[in-house]
Amino acid sequence: MRLATANLLLLLAPALAAPAWAEPPARCRVRSIHALDADGGVDKKIAKLRPLLGKPPFDRFKSFKLIKEDAVDAEIGRESAVEVPSGKKLVVTFLERVKGDKKPLLRVKLDYGGVATTYRVGEGDPIPLVVGAHAGGTLVLAVDCASKKK
Repeated sequence: MRLATANLLLLLAPALAAPAWAEPPARCRVRSIHALDADGGVDKKIAKLRPLLGKPPFDRFKSFKLIKEDAVDAEIGRESAVEVPSGKKLVVTFLERVKGDKKPLLRVKLDYGGVATTYRVGEGDPIPLVVGAHAGGTLVLAVDCASKKK
């Protein structure tokens, strides 16, 4: 019986392996940002997010400090979890690549605290999430994904 099972696995192994034409994973960055009402400006490490942070609902804050940055390689259809400073997990699921007018688009599902939302964004464009109170301020997550080169 063991020999038959082993032979069956050997026969099925090529079919179970990812095909050479499979989509490459996306590299997703999760930046945890501490937003405060006190003066302090935007941390140099997240300066590229300044235009986004200057719009509602973020424009009410006067200070943004990067707490931590994580990166995950998200394969299509597989969940990747990142623990954020609140102690909760953000689950990132890369759903598909879509051809856009100007640049490729990615469909990404983000699940934080059991609330899941699907986004369709350009490669590298940040998805901002205000996730709640944190250490006298507010915890903001900025998630961006781009195709990972093979």
